[in-house]
Formats: sequence, structure tokens, C-alpha cells
Amino acid sequence: MSHNTFVFSPQQWAVMQALSTYRYLTVEQMLQLGISKNAKSIRDKTLFALRHRKFIQSTKIGSFLPDVHTLTSLGADELAGREKINAPQTAATKRHSFSALFAPHRFAQVDFHIGFRKWISERGDADILLELQDFQGRTSASSGKLQNATALNIPGLSRSVIPDGTFVVELISGQQAIYLSEIHRSTQTKAVTEQLLRYLPVIRSGAVQAKYGYEVNPMICSVHMQDSVLLGVKKRLLQHPDFEPFKRNFVFRRMDGLISDFRLGWHLADDTPAIPFPLSNPSSDVR
Repeated sequence: MSHNTFVFSPQQWAVMQALSTYRYLTVEQMLQLGISKNAKSIRDKTLFALRHRKFIQSTKIGSFLPDVHTLTSLGADELAGREKINAPQTAATKRHSFSALFAPHRFAQVDFHIGFRKWISERGDADILLELQDFQGRTSASSGKLQNATALNIPGLSRSVIPDGTFVVELISGQQAIYLSEIHRSTQTKAVTEQLLRYLPVIRSGAVQAKYGYEVNPMICSVHMQDSVLLGVKKRLLQHPDFEPFKRNFVFRRMDGLISDFRLGWHLADDTPAIPFPLSNPSSDVR
């Protein structure tokens, strides 16, 4: 199809651009992005038209889960042709790349990404240098094996550390910040604690700086769906003999309100309030 034969409505084009950025979206997430205030309008008009033109595909993952919408290869090509960019192919050639069991985790990863971009928009003085989720493709490691795009190979660790997301920003002042996101759905406090402790050698080794070429230490953003696990993990970390020097590299919060109130609710393992995502006016972050 020629790039000039279909006239997109503003809402249709906003959906196309959003899918290029986030890869997977539900209707609720489209509402959170401000694409529309009406879920029925998005479903019955916008998504219907885009599916009819085969620019997107909509997939039902489970009986009690929302449909997931992605760009097709044709949609990615259409977007690239009109904007002169290399739009991601996503998992466009597949129906979907995750199970109903894993879907809430994938949705939460996208929620974090949406909240992160809303924060950048609110600041108005920061550029995104890198935004990468572990599902956005696979890369070749030095061994020649394919691995997740966010994977970090750490000397002394038998397995790579794979953040759910890697985000880098730079302020107009030149200051940079790196955020590694982890979304925890597990009910196993010990397993989540061990997962987070693997980030100590990540920080010590400078693996993030070496991979991406930035000079600042990462902030690990630990987002929890289970209150009991959140409390237990923080307690275990504080008791670990190696954690104290790295305490300020880890921030925690509940999953609730991640999009609507992304900046606030973060705290350190000892419950000290933290502001890893400040506005340019610091007083705006105090409530």
C-alpha cells in the first residue's frame, strides 16, 4: 500500500505512534496516554479501522485479560514511510509472544514505560537517550549466542542479569541518569531478594556503563505487586552484609498508581522517601 493512500485521523495516528513506542498496548493504557477519553470510541472506531487496513492486530490472550494491540509489519512500514524512521517490527509477525500467565507482568512493564515518559514530559528539560525493554528484540553476545536486549554480562556470574527495562535520560545541564526497572509479581520473598542482590555486582563492575557508554551508576527501580513481598525483600536486603554501600542505588514502590502518580511513592529499603524522578522545580515533589 502506498504511504499516501490512507488518511489517518489524529486518533488513529496517535495509536500508531504509541504502538511504535510501547510495542504492546491495551485500551486502558491508550486512555492513560490521553489518546482518547472514551474506550468505546477507541475500540469501535479507531482500532477497528486500523485492523481493517491491517496496520495493527488485536489479540485476546485470556478470558479475563484485556485484548493486546500491536503494530503489524505493514503498520510498521507505513509508520516508517511517513515519518522516515525505522519503526519497530515488534512481535508483529506472531499473534503474541507471551502467555496469559505472563501478561500482567508485560502490562506492568509497559505501565512503567508510560509513567517514565509522562515524567519526561512533565520535566520539559530532559531528553531520552535510551529506552529499552527486555522484550524489544534479542542481541548477539560476545559468545555468539542470542540474548535479551537488556542483558548484562557480569564477570563471575554464570547467568546474565536481565533488567525488565533500561532507561537513560540527560538533562539540559548535561547530567545523566540510568534507571533499570524490575517488576515483581512473585510471591517468593527469597527469590526476589536474590534477584535484586545480583545487581550489586552489576554496579560494582560498571557493566551498565560499559555496555551503553554512560558514566553514571544505575538506579534499580523495584516495583511490587505483593505488599508482603515488598516488606520482606526490604528487610532481607537491609540484613545482607553487602547491601549497605548500595542502599541508595535501590528504590521501591507498589505497583498501584504507577502511571497516574509515577514520580511519587518511591522509597529506599529503610522506608526513607526517595525522589528518583524529580521535576526541575524540587519543591514540586514535596507533598
